[in-house]
Amino acid sequence: MEISYKLRNTPLYLMDGKTVVSTTQDILYKENGVVKFSIPKDQNNRHYKQYLEWIANGNTAEEAD
Repeated sequence: MEISYKLRNTPLYLMDGKTVVSTTQDILYKENGVVKFSIPKDQNNRHYKQYLEWIANGNTAEEAD
């Protein structure tokens, strides 16, 4: 099983639907190229800790689109 990660940016818009107020970033967990779930950047989240360990082992996540 091949595990990888992809960063994802999610914009938050004003009521006009055009103006971006802020952007949240999370991490997509992928198995064999298929997204299984998203991981919030939360130090208490066990999946985020696994992601950080994966990065510490020299891996690189795919950049956000």
